[in-house]
Amino acid sequence: MARVRVVRLPHPHDARARLLGLTEAGWAATRAADQAARAAVAPWRETLGEARFSELVADLTRVTPPGPIRPAW
Repeated sequence: MARVRVVRLPHPHDARARLLGLTEAGWAATRAADQAARAAVAPWRETLGEARFSELVADLTRVTPPGPIRPAW
């Protein structure tokens, strides 16, 4: 059985609308993804040093589109 990670919640001001919220499983998945992302770039940070790594992040931020990353499929 799949773990439910998102729940629908009532909107506090609009009875027609619903809000989406994360369950504890959803928060756990988010934390795991954050840890995996940090682990993936840890070798870059160690190799480049903190100052150059920060510059790299700033450079990449300038050349990438704003907003969330969306899959191409």
